[in-house]
Amino acid sequence: MWLSSTMTPVFVLDDRRRVLFFNKGCERLTGWEAGDVIGQACDFVSEPDPTQVESITGTICPPPEVFDGKQQNVAVHVPNRSGDHVPQLVRFFPLLNDEDRVERVLGTFSSIPEPSESDSGADRELHTALAALRSDLQQRYAISTAVGTSRAFHRLMEQVLLASKHTSSVHFVGEPGTRKEHLARLIHYHGDSRRQAFVPLDCQHLTREEIKLAVREALRDAREQQATRLSPGTLFLKHVELLPDSVQELLLEEASSVFGVGPSKVSAHSMGTAPPLLRLMSSSQLNLSDAVTADRFSDELMFLLTAQQISVPALRERPDDILLLAQHFLESLNRDQDKQVTGLAEDVIKAFRKYGWPGNEDEVREVVTDARESCQRSTITLSDLPFQFRAGQDAQAVGPLRPVEISPLEEHLAAIERQHIELALRQAGDNKSQAAASLGITRARLYRRMEILGISDST
Repeated sequence: MWLSSTMTPVFVLDDRRRVLFFNKGCERLTGWEAGDVIGQACDFVSEPDPTQVESITGTICPPPEVFDGKQQNVAVHVPNRSGDHVPQLVRFFPLLNDEDRVERVLGTFSSIPEPSESDSGADRELHTALAALRSDLQQRYAISTAVGTSRAFHRLMEQVLLASKHTSSVHFVGEPGTRKEHLARLIHYHGDSRRQAFVPLDCQHLTREEIKLAVREALRDAREQQATRLSPGTLFLKHVELLPDSVQELLLEEASSVFGVGPSKVSAHSMGTAPPLLRLMSSSQLNLSDAVTADRFSDELMFLLTAQQISVPALRERPDDILLLAQHFLESLNRDQDKQVTGLAEDVIKAFRKYGWPGNEDEVREVVTDARESCQRSTITLSDLPFQFRAGQDAQAVGPLRPVEISPLEEHLAAIERQHIELALRQAGDNKSQAAASLGITRARLYRRMEILGISDST
């Protein structure tokens, strides 16, 4: 068969996006053998690891319009199994059956002509940019589940990379929604304790007794020194500023035997001299030094937790990362799903750029998740965006309310009383007896209050 032997890269997919045919030309271009690719489902995702078959199946996933019978030309960077990327134009040809339904999709690769014949819209451009970015981040940091191009993001990744190379404690400070726990997990699973469990405890939502019990169990298991997937390798304390006093004392008591530091006041420089049995990580919304100053947190425990402190930037400090994050979350939702949504419509892109994202990355993920659920097309449109996003837009359009000037309480109460008495006098035709009766006080008391409040007696 000519298609099998030709060096022109040709592939065929069925109507469920499964690879039916992958010829010699495709093998030479991608480094993948047909036997590895045939039978795989093509989801619209970016896979940065060239050793994973999803790196090529995500590249040859057709836009949904192809299954509506429309030919599409898409510019892509084809990942080779060796790690190289080759710019190519993929042409998708829908093949119809006797019922005019798309039964197969024929795809071909060719060099990108000048000018490009690509039908790619903004969604495909974001997809291509995301694929290239995740490959770069994988090479630079061995991390691809955090996404960004801003200077603030790269500074954050350098700190995460540094923290993954040692075993001392790490404390994250940042606003809600900045994915501090996700960063802690990245450090854990790229460090020496990755074969052990990551144990998160939320000090905001657990009771005092639940926190204390969980910490005791983690310390006990760590002392047994059995490095298994079920034994704790990292204890992550979320909202650590709310840690009960008794648990703070418990952690300090175990500093020497479990965390590998001395029992006296800990300095950040003393950390890391011996591998701890259990690594400590924590997060808070404000600096722990503020909690220490307010006498709500132990200064010794603060030193124990902050051998390395990482300030996680809010999303408003890295606006260039917003669209890439949205595309990243969207593509992660495409995995193993029949419905494939390729990206964001132009008006959504504009709306996302203008929005302030007070909930940071978590809010982006929630908005994209809800919008994808509502979406009935290949791209998310404004009508798909959830109510909470539109409400947030309206609130930001109105702007912040003007702060109300607060006056001393006595002055405020006196002004209200003066207005009330003056109203009663007017309604009574300045008759003091009737005014006092309507106010429920004696005539003598009315005169005293009028004198104190400076209300003139016009009768």
